[in-house]
Amino acid sequence: MDDDYDFDDQNASDMFAIGKRVKVDLNDMDYVTWLADLRLDAALLDGLESLTSDITPENDSKLQKLIEVIGNKIEKPINGDNKKVIVFSAFADTADYLYDNLSGLIKEKYGLNTAMISGTTDGRCNLDKFRCDLNAVLTYFSPLSKDKNVIYPDDPRSSL
Repeated sequence: MDDDYDFDDQNASDMFAIGKRVKVDLNDMDYVTWLADLRLDAALLDGLESLTSDITPENDSKLQKLIEVIGNKIEKPINGDNKKVIVFSAFADTADYLYDNLSGLIKEKYGLNTAMISGTTDGRCNLDKFRCDLNAVLTYFSPLSKDKNVIYPDDPRSSL
């Protein structure tokens, strides 16, 4: 703490510390400009909220394109009966959004199960009585290469 600052100073109640070094005398603050800046920020945030309120899964063009690509992959698989798809995202909230908007649709339309794993949330899966962690999802996604029959010998489900 600075030795220059005296807590017994008559203006001590008007002082505000930012961290350990910066002391601000509240009497020196320009409240009029600060309030105007806050109102401008609030107006900008309101504008952003109104712009994003129109974004719904139905008119999210990227989501709709992904649904189309997945549908094509499932309906016309390139190699045999392989209808598996992996979608990667750098952001956990995007993974949640995609799972929320794809898992039910894929289960209903194609009868296929889905799972979602991220670093910030517990895994999610629409497969009944399934421990949805990374190793289990990988094992069921690729049962032959992950020796599913050795790890889960009594489970009749073949894959996700």
